[in-house]
Amino acid sequence: MTIYRDRVVLTEDITEIAYRSGSVEVNRSSDTIYAYRVARGDCWVITSSNNRKELDQLKNKLEKIASSLEPESCGELAEAELYEGRNTVGKPSVPLEQIEGLVVEQCTSARQRGASFCEAIVVLGGVKKLIERDDGSSALEERYYATIEVALSPSLHSAILASSLKASIAWSDKTVYDLVEKTFQEALSRLRYEQKAKRPSIYLIGRTKTVLSYEASAAVFHELSHLLSPSVPGYQNILGVKLCSDSIDIYDDPLEYRSPTLRFFDDEGVYSSKRTLIESGRVIDLHHTRSTARIYESRPGSAYGLFHKPVGFHTTLVVSAGDWRKEEIIEETRQGVYVESIAAAMLEKGYIRVIPSLAYRIERGELREPIRLRELKIPLNLLRSIDAVTRSRKLRVSYEKKWLVAENTPMIRLEAHIF
Repeated sequence: MTIYRDRVVLTEDITEIAYRSGSVEVNRSSDTIYAYRVARGDCWVITSSNNRKELDQLKNKLEKIASSLEPESCGELAEAELYEGRNTVGKPSVPLEQIEGLVVEQCTSARQRGASFCEAIVVLGGVKKLIERDDGSSALEERYYATIEVALSPSLHSAILASSLKASIAWSDKTVYDLVEKTFQEALSRLRYEQKAKRPSIYLIGRTKTVLSYEASAAVFHELSHLLSPSVPGYQNILGVKLCSDSIDIYDDPLEYRSPTLRFFDDEGVYSSKRTLIESGRVIDLHHTRSTARIYESRPGSAYGLFHKPVGFHTTLVVSAGDWRKEEIIEETRQGVYVESIAAAMLEKGYIRVIPSLAYRIERGELREPIRLRELKIPLNLLRSIDAVTRSRKLRVSYEKKWLVAENTPMIRLEAHIF
């Protein structure tokens, strides 16, 4: 049985700049977590602490626990090419005063344009992840990134809340400044139209032609990605299943340099590389760790989890582009709805549930008035109804548990149940 040991050092330096209705907060924190990990086959024993001396004391107990594991209860780990070396992504210095000033300026402008309530949170982060193995090899990653979340409302008592979340590697100061401005612009645009939205006519309720924006499409494919994790109960036999229409190919690209989720090795220290998951609508591979890759005779490289048993998920999920223009999809839809932005999406038994925050009625190939939908449900079998895919794609970021992940997706048209 394979015995694998490593030591992990994770250091996070976070600066948070928050503007909340006239108040400005600047908070900084720094923390380092140390961990020992032992894997006897695919059974992991992990201990972690932010006190290195305390951790050294726990190491012997960890080894005793690991040695007491019954071999027959543990599977084997897949062979893997482990990353060795050091890489740095982004740059550490972004002038805080300029970010502060820009956030205040943008919120002041938003209030002048009808947003009585403005909240913006900018996070400038630096993360160092070090994995040292018993054989003397090591993998070190330094990452510098920025995230910004903006929420706008016409008043404190309004049920309308327009929001936008974006993230980027901090390649330069300008990258971060542009990110702040773009996020505010998107939130303001959504606020303007959400204030005008009304409930749709009864004839739109039910199974309806639905065009999903880049963001809404990304949310749907994010939920679909959960089905491609071998740890999801009830979907272990999904390999070979026809999930989408023939026009859809999906792959995970951890090395997409335009994405804030760029990484060269996963949380098991395995080299990251492009993985094709769905080809011509059919599932051909899954998100694998060293444990699941052995079972499915695939390759690892998609692991998340330094301080718990690693699980598989995507970094940047890329959906193949089609040959439609954005305007063409709308023009070729005689009647239906266009979902512009969403409040939430979730995978439920047999379908994907989406809560839109802004949608429009489509009539005779034109966007009409904004409408407010309660929800839309997309049964998994209706993913095969995708019949239009744009040639352009856009990147969306979101959090899965505490991990920042991304989707690079086109707009699509399919059938969905509207409520």
